[in-house]
Amino acid sequence: MVRLFGGTWVRAQLHHPRMQDYTRLVVWHRARALTVAVNEATRSPRAVVAPGLRPQLMRAVMSISANVAEGAGRSSRTDFARFVDIAAASTSEVEHHLIVAQDLGVIAPSVLARLRADVVIVRRMLFGLRRALLAREAEEQAASRTSVREELVDPELFH
Repeated sequence: MVRLFGGTWVRAQLHHPRMQDYTRLVVWHRARALTVAVNEATRSPRAVVAPGLRPQLMRAVMSISANVAEGAGRSSRTDFARFVDIAAASTSEVEHHLIVAQDLGVIAPSVLARLRADVVIVRRMLFGLRRALLAREAEEQAASRTSVREELVDPELFH
């Protein structure tokens, strides 16, 4: 129940039936862990070599989990999949910035290897989530078309 202005209580649905609780998605947790790992790895006095690199890298890595969260709040699986696609693209941006960070001596090659492996895992999970969302949407659309056709046919005609 939610109280509206004026004191009226109404029953409210907190989430659209298709909206997901993003905090239950493993990929969201992995993306958050990646954010923490990138933050820790780039906290280096050597980061002054490229002053704009760390802020851009942090924006890119934070956008991965943020896009998953925002997509989960959308009312269709197709919209959710679009945000997951954006999150996956951000993994490529993160990977690029990490390579540049290693080139500039901000992070060690071993740190780059570990973080790139984490990025690849998150990217694969995002692609899997996107594939599942689109497959489920296609199944529901096919089922919907079938049920509409069945409603249009009068069963009495076949007796």
